[in-house]
Amino acid sequence: MRVFREIVLLVLVACSGSSTDTSEDSDTQDSGDPAGVDCPEEGNGRLQLDPLCVDGACGGSDLVDVVAFLGEPDSCVPRDEGGDENSWHICSWASGISMEFLPDEGDLYSKYMEFYDQEIIMEPPWDGSTAEGTIIMDADVGFAEVSIPAGLGLGASRGCFEGALGEGRARDDGGTWWETGYGEAIIQGVGAWFEEGVATRMVLDWSYYE
Repeated sequence: MRVFREIVLLVLVACSGSSTDTSEDSDTQDSGDPAGVDCPEEGNGRLQLDPLCVDGACGGSDLVDVVAFLGEPDSCVPRDEGGDENSWHICSWASGISMEFLPDEGDLYSKYMEFYDQEIIMEPPWDGSTAEGTIIMDADVGFAEVSIPAGLGLGASRGCFEGALGEGRARDDGGTWWETGYGEAIIQGVGAWFEEGVATRMVLDWSYYE
């Protein structure tokens, strides 16, 4: 019996010595925070998602208000081919921002405008991004508070967008669309286009619905 007990003890010691310590590996595992997936480490806060604003200019604003933040546009041309002075115009700034405006009787600077489908477009060299914070985002089951990481913007990966806003929906023009909220007869959302997994173009959309 003494010999048997010694054999058992030897087996137990051998087993305990061969166990693997996983504590070191556990420190390197993903924290599980989806808002932090593949996002730049820093953001400058020039992009806001609630409300939709770029460098202080927000969706639903007329050109007079936008100029106060962005300065005079470098160009304003009809959005659609064959458009005239009363049709939708796209005004662009050298910073890489473009914004749509509907003139009032040919006056782009009118303080009275009807906003049906206004977009703010961001392309290089614009380099704004979100600061870390939260937004109230529409969800299928209602409204929810969503964490937004710092650095979401042009140059951020698809993983950064999807980690914060969800999977998104495919747009007909090849982009991806996230509806961020609605209310007071307004739908708003964010669109992005990716090349090699990195955002190269973005749009903030502000639309009225009936």
